[in-house]
Amino acid sequence: MFKEYAKTFYLIKEKYNVNKKKQFDKREIQSYFVFRPLSFIITPFFVMLKISANIVTLLSFVFLLLSGFFILKGFDYFLLSIIFIFFAFLFDYVDGNLARYSGTTNYFGKFIDGVCGVIGMFFVQFCLVIYLFKKMSFYPQVFLLCLFFLELIVYVFTSKYVILSKEITSKDHSDLVGKGRNVKGKNSIIFCLINIYMQFKNIIFFIVVFFMSIAHEPLAYLYFYGSYLMGWVFLSIAKIFYKVRGWDKIHRAF
Repeated sequence: MFKEYAKTFYLIKEKYNVNKKKQFDKREIQSYFVFRPLSFIITPFFVMLKISANIVTLLSFVFLLLSGFFILKGFDYFLLSIIFIFFAFLFDYVDGNLARYSGTTNYFGKFIDGVCGVIGMFFVQFCLVIYLFKKMSFYPQVFLLCLFFLELIVYVFTSKYVILSKEITSKDHSDLVGKGRNVKGKNSIIFCLINIYMQFKNIIFFIVVFFMSIAHEPLAYLYFYGSYLMGWVFLSIAKIFYKVRGWDKIHRAF
């Protein structure tokens, strides 16, 4: 069994190393240093159990749903919710490993993966807002609803990016990472800042929920996660202004 595991592990990493997906992961700290290495460890077990990539995607979605339901049960269950979210994210990398290993990479699988991820995390956020809303007074409630509206904008932006443009599969089943999107001006400071800033969105969410599970303080969500989202809004406005003013063209000229 160990030999079979080692052989499968080697083949999974080999197919990943020759795939353009590796270049994409290098842009995301949490992917390249945390979730991808962990996914390599557990993916061989799914291969040996003959579990398909789409089944793993659905398991990831179920974990996110369970996470949302546990959030609704109260602060004492927040830590358990974080664990489910962590494994949901981890399985999101496992399904890609399985698809590349079995040669079944296709647009439908990527589409389902993107839809499940966006809807699942939005459901978690929605459950968190419902629970915190009951714990707050009027003015924090208003701010919480404004924050949720910003979060909705983030998910609309993310869904368009993940489902339509982030990874498109060609006819030969190779991953074309980021093809045709933001090629112009991709090296600009604004775009780099937004890319780095968005990488830490899930990490900050983890930290805030973990803190609330210990301190039982609903306002922590507004203070910390709200500050993060406001920064994202300002960077996005700067990005729009950057493009409207045509500074990206000036930047590319140099």
